[in-house]
Amino acid sequence: MIKKQKKTTAARALPIPEGSRGRFHDLREIFDYLNAEYFRRVADAKIVWGWPYGRPRHGDETLGTYTYEERRIIVHHILDQAGVPRYVVEATVFHEMLHQFIPYRTVRGRRIFHTPFFLEAERQFRHYDLVRQWEKRNLKRFFLAI
Repeated sequence: MIKKQKKTTAARALPIPEGSRGRFHDLREIFDYLNAEYFRRVADAKIVWGWPYGRPRHGDETLGTYTYEERRIIVHHILDQAGVPRYVVEATVFHEMLHQFIPYRTVRGRRIFHTPFFLEAERQFRHYDLVRQWEKRNLKRFFLAI
């Protein structure tokens, strides 16, 4: 019986950065830039690289998460690569920062985080359309490498 050999990928070989400074992108610097540019310097959150919801499941393409209780942003470490433009990381951080200012709604006991108001605010990011185009062309291959 022949065993299939596991594929080794560049993404798997990349270590998960600790804290906010990655090999290619510094989340704290991006957070501070966005805070000044969009939030009048009033956003206040911890920000780190990591797995947003623990180890991803197949098809899980969550790039970040915001925890209300801890006021912490976790950005998926898959974005800390040379092939990921800064504006993509900025968009992810911007999205998570919005959660601090736009509360979720509860409908029939279910939390709705991305309300129409939230989605409209997200579109205010300067490179919104460019980010969506990049994600359509590239995101799946980055996640397939995990």
